[in-house]
Amino acid sequence: MYDLAYTALELFLISFVSNLVPFGGAPYTLIGSLKVPELGLPAVIVTTALGAALAKVPLYYFGLELSFLLKKNRNYHFFQNWVKHRSFLVALFVTAFLPGLPLDDYLYIWAGSLKYKILKMLGVTLLSKLVKSIVEIPIEYYSLSFVSSTLHIDVFNNALLQVGLVLTFVVLGVILFLVDWESLISRTKSILSWALRSSKQGSSRFT
Repeated sequence: MYDLAYTALELFLISFVSNLVPFGGAPYTLIGSLKVPELGLPAVIVTTALGAALAKVPLYYFGLELSFLLKKNRNYHFFQNWVKHRSFLVALFVTAFLPGLPLDDYLYIWAGSLKYKILKMLGVTLLSKLVKSIVEIPIEYYSLSFVSSTLHIDVFNNALLQVGLVLTFVVLGVILFLVDWESLISRTKSILSWALRSSKQGSSRFT
């Protein structure tokens, strides 16, 4: 019983820290999927969701402390008006679900500076993180189970493999963060436009 409580607390803290530090944390749902054989799927889903949601509280109060600076920001009045609309909570739900991008952190900091209702935000965030865990953890768990049975390697009881797997996803997350997405999208659009023009020119020659 003690071991299970310790494992649950460990998973909670990993989920908490991973969501507190943008781009610096481990992939908490993946780590959660590795703990399914020990804790069970429902416990892992609830534990990871609670840790991920409660990690936003310090960010809210960080925004509250910075309110005197954020009031001078040109976006202050935009967020001041936006929090009055339901679309703000919808955006919070969506951004809390998205992997990798800490856009919900951004919303929590602004909401803190505006002293918006933190309990309402936490309710939306917890629901979003529960949905995220419900979707991601079973997929990751059954994928790892398939790999284990296919390659005859017990991923769930091999600490070295688990560390390697987590580090791989951390590195991947850092790479995705460092990519200049605006430039990449712009180049992709240019290539597609060029290919489309070339295709039209080529077809016109045969007509």
